[in-house]
Amino acid sequence: MAFELAASPAIAAIAPASGLHPTRFPSSEQSHWMGSSFYGTRLPYRGPTSLQASYARGSLFRPSPALPLATPPCAPCARNQRPVTRVPPPSASASASAASSAAAAASASSSNGASTLVNGTAVRSSPRLDPIVVPSEPATSSPAFADSKMPSAHSADGISDASSAEAPLSLRSSSPTRQPARPGLIERCFGPGTAPSVAEAASSLLVPLAEHAISNWALPSGTSGGRSGSEARVLRAKRAVQSLEEEKVREERRRELSALLEQLEAIRDHANELEMCNQHHLDLSAPRYRESARNLLHYMALRNIDVRHLQQALAHLGLSSLGRTEAHTLASIHAVTRVVRSMLRELTPKTKSSSSSSSSSLSLSSAKTKTKSKSSNLASQVEALATDVLPPVLDFADGDRQLQSNTVDLLGPHPPHRKTFIMVTLPAEAATDRALVAGLLGAGMNVARVNCAHDDAAVWGKIVANVRKLSAQLGRPCRILMDLAGPKLRTGPMPNGPRVLRLKPKKDARGTVQSPLRALLVPAPSSTHSSSSSSTIPQVTVAAAAAASLPTIPLQASKMWVQGLRAGDVLSMVDAQGKKRALEVAEVVPGPKGPQVVVECSKSVVFETGLPVSINRAGSKKNKKGKAGKSAVELRATAAAAGGSGGGSAGGEAYIGELPASEEAIELSVGDELLIVRGEGEGSKAQYDAATGVLVRPASVSCSLEQVFTNLKEGEPVKLDDGKIEGVVEAVGSEEVRVRITKTPPAGAKLKSEKALNLPDSDLQLQGLTAKDIADLDFIVSHADMVAFSFVNDASDVSMLQDELAKRGADDLGVVLKIETKRAFQNLPWLMLQGMRGSGPLGVMIARGDMAVECGWERLAEVQEEVLWLCEAAHVPTIWATQVLEGLAKTGLPSRAEITDAAMGERAECVMLNKGLHIAAAVTTLDDILQRMRSHQMKKQSMMRPLQLSHPFVTISYSSASSDSSDSSDSSDEEA
Repeated sequence: MAFELAASPAIAAIAPASGLHPTRFPSSEQSHWMGSSFYGTRLPYRGPTSLQASYARGSLFRPSPALPLATPPCAPCARNQRPVTRVPPPSASASASAASSAAAAASASSSNGASTLVNGTAVRSSPRLDPIVVPSEPATSSPAFADSKMPSAHSADGISDASSAEAPLSLRSSSPTRQPARPGLIERCFGPGTAPSVAEAASSLLVPLAEHAISNWALPSGTSGGRSGSEARVLRAKRAVQSLEEEKVREERRRELSALLEQLEAIRDHANELEMCNQHHLDLSAPRYRESARNLLHYMALRNIDVRHLQQALAHLGLSSLGRTEAHTLASIHAVTRVVRSMLRELTPKTKSSSSSSSSSLSLSSAKTKTKSKSSNLASQVEALATDVLPPVLDFADGDRQLQSNTVDLLGPHPPHRKTFIMVTLPAEAATDRALVAGLLGAGMNVARVNCAHDDAAVWGKIVANVRKLSAQLGRPCRILMDLAGPKLRTGPMPNGPRVLRLKPKKDARGTVQSPLRALLVPAPSSTHSSSSSSTIPQVTVAAAAAASLPTIPLQASKMWVQGLRAGDVLSMVDAQGKKRALEVAEVVPGPKGPQVVVECSKSVVFETGLPVSINRAGSKKNKKGKAGKSAVELRATAAAAGGSGGGSAGGEAYIGELPASEEAIELSVGDELLIVRGEGEGSKAQYDAATGVLVRPASVSCSLEQVFTNLKEGEPVKLDDGKIEGVVEAVGSEEVRVRITKTPPAGAKLKSEKALNLPDSDLQLQGLTAKDIADLDFIVSHADMVAFSFVNDASDVSMLQDELAKRGADDLGVVLKIETKRAFQNLPWLMLQGMRGSGPLGVMIARGDMAVECGWERLAEVQEEVLWLCEAAHVPTIWATQVLEGLAKTGLPSRAEITDAAMGERAECVMLNKGLHIAAAVTTLDDILQRMRSHQMKKQSMMRPLQLSHPFVTISYSSASSDSSDSSDSSDEEA
């Protein structure tokens, strides 16, 4: 099924000045795996981080280069010179005397900066600068600067014009004459083809000129009011410098804001055009998801562009950096755009356009006029942009509200004390152990998961009935999710070993027993004293709860035999190794199926199915010696001849019940060969020639999936047992595939049955639903609230499931897409768009176990984050799954990394726990973690509740804070 998003031409049409770079929007088959997943190839962003980018675009003036030495003054420089008058040059005969007198005068006036004549030229000396030679060329003056009396930039820098020395100049002039600017001087000063702006003229000419005037310019006394006139001119110069510097900063800020506005509008246009190009997806979406699908398209348009530099520029201005746009993408872009427009409008001068000067005179006043005209045009453009009518979009509140509504539709009403749901995978024991289900509901379970890959419909029905009944009795709403098995891509069975269980006491380094072994003997399912299930919730004592954590051994015994046991009795037996053992009864506790016996022993015991157990009453003088010397086979034969295997004899003996069969394992190391054989036969270990030790046949494991043998190719990677074992395909045949092992743990690995077989780079062309899945749907639609779709890969798989649900009249059944393969991750947007066509609620499960194997361990953190972002953009609730608090659920003690991972799961709408011996404790711990994290984190946003650490800093003394605020601190922690 072709299911691709049409690419938008908006980014390709954006001018290079926008700083944004278009990327090709790939189809599902052409998606790029590296970088940002399916978003396409990302090109580096060229944002307005320096003025050089703006200069290269031609939208800004170039900075003027340094003026060369011995260059005639240009028009702006000539206009800034002080008014001077010509003085007739001295005669040749008076040159010598004039030179000597000028030298003396220069020496005498060096302390106060007086003016002298040297060789017919007016010379002005400064205490800190070399003498300044003023050329005798007729000077020009501008009316705008006639009152400022600012010195020439050339005289300040000691630059003279050697080409014009007609007559010496005096320092005074009563009527200066205006002269036209020399042609070509602007180009000589500022570069060919450019004209300076006000800010650039200030930085290149006026700023250093005015600074020199402030520090060094001294006027003759008595002019313009003497000292007061000089101070007034200096003050005006200072104000001019400050005004020009402020204008330069404003001009720079206007350029940056204009570039940002251009980029934001380009992103907005790209999002709108991508929506238009994919309107057919919106038309096919269910009404409840239409706005969510539109927002998903907008978000994909935003993430199709590398906007990291744009984010930094916005953050430096104190604006939103577009980092929380998932649920309301276009609304966030519009909000930031409006703020940038407002800032730009405030910085743009609102002046009327004035006519420019004649082309023959490029003066500073004409440059000002042009700048005012451009500023006026820019102001009018900004004003027009600010009045744009934006199309209606999903606003901030609507986006969050839509996500919450979809979450409630799928998972049920929110728990009263937290916003994140807890899902628990129920074991088969939940079909008969109602106390287990009641304990999980009381601990905080909100969704019960049933895995259809295990057990059958009879067991599933009992689990569902227990959950429904206990949920109603306890007043704890709980929905049921049933997980389709999907294609069975796992290793086949292995040969069974003996049915034994080895237990040993705890010893120290010297071998001294520290504590005896403890085991729980429970009635076997076929025992005659087993009671029927009660209609009431069973009451479990503290002793029974503590005993439940012990290793369990089934016991075949009569009702009278078990009820007669009491603390202190000794159970005698010969274990599977033929060793005599005495088990002392520590206590007898009630259980759901009858009394349960806790036994202790200070020696190791190997239990085996069928071994007889006899009882010696406490205080009796009966010989406690067992039948030592006989093997376990002989003991079982004797028990069978006596007829005791049916549940215990009247003579006081019982028998060990059916223990789980131990499984043979295949040992593999790097460099070994492994055969994957078609079918469901038992695997085998590697076979070697007994005489020579030469390998006869490699180890083998079966696989029932036929597509493995038809679509696998040489050189493709193979991963086994959740990535613990890795290999590469060397040969592919119709009946077997030869794999070379390339990675195992340092000590080797053991491969057992029902272990995952992952082929991350292989296209097996699997159908979305297997025959078993379709058959299981008949049961699921009548018992479950939602169905989880395992190993979904593309939109056609989702369409197939929707068709099967429609056939059964279950269109409104919730659907959860399990993202556990690389292809599913690459096609996630298309999977959700197809899922939004159904009328039922939609969810996504991040199955991180297979995902880590498929994508690589180092990419798992990145991948799960991207799934969270995309689902939030589509307003689809997510389920954080796989190995959450696994150590706590199995062993009773969590690791530090597990606690952190569980806390990170708060960003999803639901967190899933797997089954384990301590699953109730894991649910309680997760409930506490999620309650605390609710006040710290909301999706990607950190929430800032009051911190206990900050309390001492808001009181007068630390000691008083510690005593006075202790109650409030504790209450704050409880609320967290």
